[in-house]
Amino acid sequence: MARLVEYMAKLAALLAQPAYVHFERVDPGSVELVARVDPPAIPKVADRVNQVELAEEGTELRKIYSEIDNLAAEDNAVARLTRLQAGAKLKAQVIYFPGRERPKPEKIGPFNQPAVFDGRAMRAGGTDETANVLIKLDDGRIISGECSQERAAEIGKYLYQMLRFQGEARWVRNEGGEWDLLKFRLKSFLKPASDSLADGLAKLHALGESEWDRLDDPIGVIRESRVERDEE
Repeated sequence: MARLVEYMAKLAALLAQPAYVHFERVDPGSVELVARVDPPAIPKVADRVNQVELAEEGTELRKIYSEIDNLAAEDNAVARLTRLQAGAKLKAQVIYFPGRERPKPEKIGPFNQPAVFDGRAMRAGGTDETANVLIKLDDGRIISGECSQERAAEIGKYLYQMLRFQGEARWVRNEGGEWDLLKFRLKSFLKPASDSLADGLAKLHALGESEWDRLDDPIGVIRESRVERDEE
């Protein structure tokens, strides 16, 4: 029932015109949601659904289409939006959601690529020559960075602080189209500088007015002045 409600909610969002679109019934056989559109809203609803498959990525209509298609794919099914006009005996397909029939992305990799991650070091250390740094990224993901014990000791001084970790990542794109991080070799990191924001502004002021005017990104200069690079 909960899954059925998800489909109904997406269908309602697709058709819009909530004051004129009504849930009618569920027909037997494959789950078939039947909705009725009041005559005053028929032209607007018809125009909306006719634009769905032509909608560009990022638009509201395309997002709703993708959400319904994803539901069908997760349920190993396909879906269709059909229309039965008054007096007609056969339904006409308006929108097709390929679901399980969508072409699956090919697996790509693995391959190595320079990588940068922003996050907080939650733990750093190891019992052999190779140590690991547990990093919590901004989005909540946890990754592990492999490095030397010396590098781990340096990072350990900045536990729970926001750092920028640089190195080489080994990636693979799975058959679901998502990128998986297989390994991260941590080579260097950026740590907070000891000077204050006022010190950074003073450095900019020392450039002189003519230099300031020629800077494309003065805020970026402030940021650069407030980090120190610790390279391996």
